[in-house]
Amino acid sequence: MLRCSWCMKKIKENNGCLGLDVKFKDGVDFKQAQGTIQSIFLATRNTSVP
Repeated sequence: MLRCSWCMKKIKENNGCLGLDVKFKDGVDFKQAQGTIQSIFLATRNTSVP
């Protein structure tokens, strides 16, 4: 069973899932990580999300 990266609730079978695009600050280079899942720390939530 999958879990939501934002709220960690279980995602039931046949329920939809959404993704999102992000933009990084100038000078942040994540090109080497393209196509992979990375944990990003969100200071405003004091948590990390994949």
